Amino acid sequence: MTHRRPLCARQHGDQIDRPALDGHYVCESCRDHVERCLAELPPLHRELESALIPTTPEGPRTSGGGEISLPIALHVAAVRYDIEDYARQLAAWIADQRGHTPPDDITVAACCAWLARHVAWITARDNAAEVVDALDALRARGLHALKPSGRRRFDLPDDRGACPAGDCDGRLTVTLNGPRSALACDLDETHRYPVDQWLDLGRDVHRQAA
Repeated sequence: MTHRRPLCARQHGDQIDRPALDGHYVCESCRDHVERCLAELPPLHRELESALIPTTPEGPRTSGGGEISLPIALHVAAVRYDIEDYARQLAAWIADQRGHTPPDDITVAACCAWLARHVAWITARDNAAEVVDALDALRARGLHALKPSGRRRFDLPDDRGACPAGDCDGRLTVTLNGPRSALACDLDETHRYPVDQWLDLGRDVHRQAA
């Protein structure tokens, strides 16, 4: 008798049944999506900060009657807060459940880097589908808040934007565009790093700076 593997606990838009990974509650695609979201959320959170002040090509956006509107875009602030809050809560929950020490640095970047080391544990929990959905929703809301098309391009900070390829003097630019998101060098187009390489790339940069 052939043993049928359990199916992924998450609902997929294409309605295709996917087998869960052995010992896990979600499929390989969902596991990879968790890693992708954790890699994309920190730069997305940083870029949302620059979108807090609503502007038009002519200057600050105004409301009817010539009055100045609220000085910040509330929907952008809400997304930034929700990303921060969920990353911290998820890290705190995992630390409590596993008896680990949570990250000392509670920035989104630090929390996501810490969470990335626990992806296999997350996907083996019975609430794995809920975590995947929550991370996916935060990523989607962030991309939409930045630009309705979901595509956004920006430069990395000076202390982290150097191209890591050999003796290259180029700078890295981030393009957030779903699965096509990438880091790319502004001097050599062959120096390109897809999102699944971002965490390893970040660790290398930190080790070199230490």
